[in-house]
Amino acid sequence: MDAQHIEHIWWDGKIVPKTNEAMLAIARGGHKFMPGPDEPRFWLMAIGIILILIGGGRLAYKHFTK
Repeated sequence: MDAQHIEHIWWDGKIVPKTNEAMLAIARGGHKFMPGPDEPRFWLMAIGIILILIGGGRLAYKHFTK
């Protein structure tokens, strides 16, 4: 309740956070990986997938050209 960036509303007789569960978990410190260009892990995974696809394409090209 002391986090200023989380808004609270009155719902069914009690105060509840006005956000979805994923954003609430992140705001409370439970960092979960949310894919997007602002996450370094996103770029590492994207580069890894691209390198795997390039390597697989190169192997397939060598296989079919022999």
